[in-house]
Amino acid sequence: MRQLSCLSVLCGVIVAACSASGTATDAGLADSQTPDGSANGALGLVLDKIATATVGTTPTFSSSSLRATWAPPSGVDHVRFSLTGGGDTLTFDAKPSATTLDLTDLHSSTSYTASVLLCADATCGTPTAAAGGSASADVPAEVWAMQGTGDGVTKATKIVADGNVRIHAIAYGKDAPAAQLGRTQLYYGPQPNPQGAKVEGLVVGLAKQVASATVSTLDAFESLAGSSGAEKPTTAAKWITNVMTGQGVPLGGSLGEKIRLYFEAPGADGKTRILYVDSADGYVGRDFNTGSDTRCRSAADYDTGGGCEAKLAIGVAGDTGDWGLSLSNVRQFKIGVKTLDDWRWRGETGTFMWVTIDQTTGCTTASHNQAFAVWDGTGWKFQKDASGCPLLMSDAQAPSPLHLGGARFKMYFGTPSDRTGATTSSKLPFLGPKRVVYANGARTGAADTVDYADWDARASARDVTFVWPSGTALTATEEGYLDDFVHLTPTFDKSLQVAYLAITDGTMSPFSVVAILANP
Repeated sequence: MRQLSCLSVLCGVIVAACSASGTATDAGLADSQTPDGSANGALGLVLDKIATATVGTTPTFSSSSLRATWAPPSGVDHVRFSLTGGGDTLTFDAKPSATTLDLTDLHSSTSYTASVLLCADATCGTPTAAAGGSASADVPAEVWAMQGTGDGVTKATKIVADGNVRIHAIAYGKDAPAAQLGRTQLYYGPQPNPQGAKVEGLVVGLAKQVASATVSTLDAFESLAGSSGAEKPTTAAKWITNVMTGQGVPLGGSLGEKIRLYFEAPGADGKTRILYVDSADGYVGRDFNTGSDTRCRSAADYDTGGGCEAKLAIGVAGDTGDWGLSLSNVRQFKIGVKTLDDWRWRGETGTFMWVTIDQTTGCTTASHNQAFAVWDGTGWKFQKDASGCPLLMSDAQAPSPLHLGGARFKMYFGTPSDRTGATTSSKLPFLGPKRVVYANGARTGAADTVDYADWDARASARDVTFVWPSGTALTATEEGYLDDFVHLTPTFDKSLQVAYLAITDGTMSPFSVVAILANP
């Protein structure tokens, strides 16, 4: 496999440029535009990749679309394509005179076969299969371009001065406050400030500009540490000795106009739970204390009756609720909000959450597992197997779902069992290569919600490629230490997909960076 050579920024706009030291067809590039499919049947159907950018004279190709070309038939109302691949069957219609059609919303690193149907009327009630009218092609892998001034961890752009780990981000859409409208807001764990004072927990960072395809609107945030967020309490609260990885979720409808900050917290009893607090300043989402303080930072704040009273989202064995057999810890998690429908979550029944659990007596001996929980209108409940154990995706860490429209999502995660490139002396988490799986609510059950069974099997996970600004692929060490990542569409358009990540070489303190999908 040869490498990309130059993905870069021209006048502050995301583009591909420069020359190629070679190509990697599984990473979105090809040596030529030779079609993958051959001419088939009377219509001469061809299925091909779609060039999305250019690296030298070599095109890069979309990781979510293919293009069909054919000779138009006569005497039909329209032409229908039935496309199978990635566990789904999709249909696309074209006008009778059309000769080309882009087949979109496909899965990366996936083979697809298109069959042609000729429709005599608008309903296509009794379609006729075009003789031999089928063709196949592969969709390339995703290529994520790290942003920076050069290659290597030390050259990556630090997006917020004190950014460390525990990163999550939200994009503000319509009806947001003027100061937030169109911007991205981070919730993250900060590094010590220049005076040496150490703040632990989650603080807020607001993008300095409204998000667009211009990189400078995506890689610069103002730190609001010291005046915002949920910090480690000075003395242990009932369930909280520290505030760990979180997720800010904008609420709407009957849930109220505010930000709900979910977070994992180790308790004084040695067990880790998922809790939440709601903002006291509406959609601004900086102040979670109903008292005079703008921060949550004491045991009294978090305990019952406090200004930041923490509520239980998912508990462990012994807590009130139906959490599964012998769970002692529930940790890193992400909620799948349909952000392309509405940037706010309105408490829709069937919303899902992936939750990390460890080895659990009677359920799993694996050390890194994702359990699947669903919102039933009043609380989060695990979907379970016949023995009562949570349904699991094993060997997966740091889940990060991204809405693709309707009841379709993809989710990124690390593969901790693959230790290739890990620094043996490092005490920092090593997540291994990053992969992606897809879900489609139409696969099983209710078509408008996503259940565990709607996800790809773990064995079907696709590799994800990360490259430096020159186009050189990250080493196994560099990719393996990418952690605490979140993916979003900051302009609510899938043509711009952004990942905020924590990066380190295994020795230095992690810091917050950004990567952009080069071939959506």
